Amino acid sequence: STRARDYLIVCASHDGGPGDEGWLAWLHEALDLKGRPPNPPWRIGGGEVVWRDLSAMATDREPERDRPTDTQDEPEVAASDVASVELPGLRPVPAKPPGLLHELAVTRLSGHFERRVVRCAETTSPQGGDAAEQRLLGEALHAALRRWRNGTGPDKGLPQQLDGLLWQQGLRNPQKRRVLLRRATALLARFEAGALAGRMRMAPLLLQELPFMQRHGDCLIQGSIDLVMQDADGNWTLVDFKTTFLGEEAEYSRAEDHARRYWLQLGLYANALVQRPDVGPGNLTVQVHYLRHGLDVTVPTAAWQGAFKELDGIIAVELAESAAAG
Repeated sequence: STRARDYLIVCASHDGGPGDEGWLAWLHEALDLKGRPPNPPWRIGGGEVVWRDLSAMATDREPERDRPTDTQDEPEVAASDVASVELPGLRPVPAKPPGLLHELAVTRLSGHFERRVVRCAETTSPQGGDAAEQRLLGEALHAALRRWRNGTGPDKGLPQQLDGLLWQQGLRNPQKRRVLLRRATALLARFEAGALAGRMRMAPLLLQELPFMQRHGDCLIQGSIDLVMQDADGNWTLVDFKTTFLGEEAEYSRAEDHARRYWLQLGLYANALVQRPDVGPGNLTVQVHYLRHGLDVTVPTAAWQGAFKELDGIIAVELAESAAAG
């Protein structure tokens, strides 16, 4: 329906033809040009192949010195002057092109903050099953929340979708999938009956899985914000969902201590959000929601602001480790 055409233009230097070895010879063979002289287009494989020997074309041209020109009376240019001319397209390329940004993941920076600033101990108390199954349970819960439709709850086909997700992740045992699905369904039911889900249903503005991208110096920091919502009074809430299991009878104090490791992550997101003219520290609540326990931990403004001040040092550590790893 259009006259659009695709072209592949290949230029090469050769001595006495493409020969039998090398990429030029292989290209000739692939295009069925071996043994064919330079000519107008050959029809090969539904397309046109044009092979022109530019050296032969140059030989046939009239010598420049014999051709009349309008500049014969102009003064000659010294060879030294010609050599000093710098062509923009032929300037040396610097080792690091200007403007190149280091791409950094929020989770990597958050991990450095946890290890070097907070120095938190790892939480290793899975609720039944091995660590791989707990990871799959966490992914199923996050997938369910991603499918939350405008705060009205998950779609009706969610169980089948989660079952397919677990299968794709390598859990082929149907009995184990049913166990994890029952556990995920129970946790989601508790979440739907909780205060956070109620606020999500009432929120006039609800943003989920919001892509995060922010430039900081010569770095580009990327991540994803789980939930941002605004209530009817104009107050904002930033929520990060966690599926970590904190123990059989985890209390708020334990969750509050555990949430310290996420202060930098939430500080990055919150600092970006307060750049909006209608958002400020006074009307922004930053929370970590522990899905496995139904606990909402509010991060104090001073905590995430203080963590954000550590960003330059954390980035330096990440860049140094990346350079050392090659």
